[in-house]
Amino acid sequence: GGRAPPTRLAESMVSSLTQSIAQSSQIRMKQTLARRRQSRSYRARASGRASMKRHLRYEQEKAQEAMAADRKRKWKRNNPDAGHYRPSGHRLRSPHNCGLT
Repeated sequence: GGRAPPTRLAESMVSSLTQSIAQSSQIRMKQTLARRRQSRSYRARASGRASMKRHLRYEQEKAQEAMAADRKRKWKRNNPDAGHYRPSGHRLRSPHNCGLT
Protein backbone atom coordinates (compact mmCIF):
# COMPACT_ATOMS: atom_id res chain seq x y z
CA GLY A 1 0.00 0.00 0.00
CA GLY A 2 0.84 3.62 -0.09
CA ARG A 3 2.24 5.86 -2.76
CA ALA A 4 4.87 4.81 -5.26
CA PRO A 5 8.25 6.40 -4.50
CA PRO A 6 9.56 9.06 -6.86
CA THR A 7 11.32 7.65 -9.91
CA ARG A 8 14.71 9.14 -9.07
CA LEU A 9 14.60 7.70 -5.51
CA ALA A 10 13.48 4.27 -6.78
CA GLU A 11 16.30 4.22 -9.36
CA SER A 12 18.93 5.19 -6.80
CA MET A 13 17.64 2.52 -4.36
CA VAL A 14 17.74 -0.18 -7.04
CA SER A 15 21.22 0.83 -8.26
CA SER A 16 22.65 0.94 -4.70
CA LEU A 17 21.04 -2.45 -3.95
CA THR A 18 22.51 -4.05 -7.09
CA GLN A 19 25.90 -2.47 -6.34
CA SER A 20 25.79 -3.84 -2.78
CA ILE A 21 24.83 -7.33 -3.99
CA ALA A 22 27.61 -7.31 -6.60
CA GLN A 23 30.16 -6.11 -4.03
CA SER A 24 29.18 -8.72 -1.43
CA SER A 25 29.30 -11.54 -4.00
CA GLN A 26 32.78 -10.37 -5.09
CA ILE A 27 33.96 -10.31 -1.48
CA ARG A 28 32.52 -13.77 -0.85
CA MET A 29 34.24 -15.13 -3.96
CA LYS A 30 37.58 -13.58 -2.93
CA GLN A 31 37.25 -15.16 0.53
CA THR A 32 36.45 -18.57 -0.95
CA LEU A 33 39.43 -18.42 -3.30
CA ALA A 34 41.76 -17.26 -0.51
CA ARG A 35 40.54 -20.06 1.76
CA ARG A 36 41.05 -22.63 -0.98
CA ARG A 37 44.54 -21.34 -1.74
CA GLN A 38 45.48 -21.37 1.95
CA SER A 39 44.16 -24.89 2.41
CA ARG A 40 46.10 -26.14 -0.62
CA SER A 41 49.34 -24.58 0.57
CA TYR A 42 48.84 -25.92 4.11
CA ARG A 43 48.14 -29.41 2.79
CA ALA A 44 51.22 -29.27 0.56
CA ARG A 45 53.38 -28.13 3.48
CA ALA A 46 51.99 -30.82 5.80
CA SER A 47 52.49 -33.62 3.28
CA GLY A 48 56.00 -32.34 2.53
CA ARG A 49 56.83 -32.41 6.24
CA ALA A 50 55.41 -35.92 6.61
CA SER A 51 57.40 -37.29 3.67
CA MET A 52 60.53 -35.60 5.01
CA LYS A 53 59.99 -37.24 8.41
CA ARG A 54 59.49 -40.64 6.76
CA HIS A 55 62.67 -40.17 4.75
CA LEU A 56 64.67 -39.16 7.84
CA ARG A 57 63.32 -42.10 9.84
CA TYR A 58 64.25 -44.48 7.01
CA GLU A 59 67.77 -43.04 6.81
CA GLN A 60 68.27 -43.28 10.60
CA GLU A 61 67.01 -46.86 10.65
CA LYS A 62 69.36 -47.78 7.82
CA ALA A 63 72.30 -46.15 9.62
CA GLN A 64 71.46 -47.98 12.87
CA GLU A 65 71.24 -51.32 11.07
CA ALA A 66 74.59 -50.67 9.40
CA MET A 67 76.15 -49.78 12.77
CA ALA A 68 74.72 -52.93 14.38
CA ALA A 69 76.04 -55.11 11.55
CA ASP A 70 79.45 -53.44 11.83
CA ARG A 71 79.50 -54.02 15.59
CA LYS A 72 78.63 -57.68 15.08
CA ARG A 73 81.38 -58.02 12.50
CA LYS A 74 83.92 -56.50 14.91
CA TRP A 75 82.88 -58.81 17.74
CA LYS A 76 83.22 -61.85 15.49
CA ARG A 77 86.63 -60.75 14.32
CA ASN A 78 87.92 -60.04 17.85
CA ASN A 79 86.41 -63.06 19.60
CA PRO A 80 86.26 -66.20 17.44
CA ASP A 81 84.94 -68.22 20.41
CA ALA A 82 81.93 -65.90 20.93
CA GLY A 83 78.74 -67.71 21.84
CA HIS A 84 80.48 -70.95 22.85
CA TYR A 85 81.99 -69.77 26.09
CA ARG A 86 81.23 -71.66 29.33
CA PRO A 87 82.93 -70.75 32.58
CA SER A 88 84.84 -73.72 34.01
CA GLY A 89 83.84 -75.29 37.32
CA HIS A 90 80.96 -77.58 38.32
CA ARG A 91 79.09 -74.80 40.03
CA LEU A 92 78.67 -72.82 36.80
CA ARG A 93 77.98 -75.71 34.46
CA SER A 94 74.70 -75.86 32.65
CA PRO A 95 72.45 -78.65 33.99
CA HIS A 96 71.66 -79.78 30.42
CA ASN A 97 75.24 -80.00 29.38
CA CYS A 98 77.17 -81.74 32.15
CA GLY A 99 78.19 -85.36 32.33
CA LEU A 100 79.26 -85.14 35.98
CA THR A 101 76.88 -84.13 38.72
